[in-house]
Amino acid sequence: MSLKTWLEEFYPITAAQAVEKGETAALNHSIQKFKGLLASNLNRHNVKKVGASVVDHTDGGRFILTHEACTLCILHNVTKYSSNGCYKCPLSTAHKDGNEFALKCSDTGSLYDDITENNLNDVEAAVNNMISALEKIRDSKPVLVKKEKPLTLKEIGDKIGVNIISRREGVITIKKSYFYGMMHSGQALADKVTKAFPDASIIEYGNHFHQFVGGAKSGSPKDSYFWCKFKL
Repeated sequence: MSLKTWLEEFYPITAAQAVEKGETAALNHSIQKFKGLLASNLNRHNVKKVGASVVDHTDGGRFILTHEACTLCILHNVTKYSSNGCYKCPLSTAHKDGNEFALKCSDTGSLYDDITENNLNDVEAAVNNMISALEKIRDSKPVLVKKEKPLTLKEIGDKIGVNIISRREGVITIKKSYFYGMMHSGQALADKVTKAFPDASIIEYGNHFHQFVGGAKSGSPKDSYFWCKFKL
């Protein structure tokens, strides 16, 4: 038994793949993942939990419980650049027997924090609390994400103030050409996105610099431009 067999039982498909199957499947995926952190299941597969990782006793291989491995994070567009969606997640109010104030998973005292930071003596109880909270959310059959008619690329671009824009698999990419700006990171463009769409999840941004080429098409490889990738 190993980390490989643990993954086969408790994380057989990625969180993103589970989300594609629907919200109930997404919640079941998270429940199964956390069941894998129960001591009996860790021991059966000869792995251990270290902080936010499941580690193989034999070769040190590890699986990390990041936002990318969480169906709820994906449903609410939580990324390493943006945690705006955390407060829309039902887990944010599921901690401490349903206190009224909301906590992000990264906050001290959240269900996730109790498990991953080992700040409770009884981590097993913390895992069971997480499983119970997820089962309660699943059984209440909520609509976790309201489906609205997506904005057109032109509507998005007009609101941000750019006209070089594309979308692929839900990820929107914008570009803004410049003549002077090689020393800037591109964060100003990302800030424009979050100002226009406060709930946007910034994936990454940057500065594509190229020596001046007369007649280069805006946003082309021979152009200099700031770029930003995000989800709405």
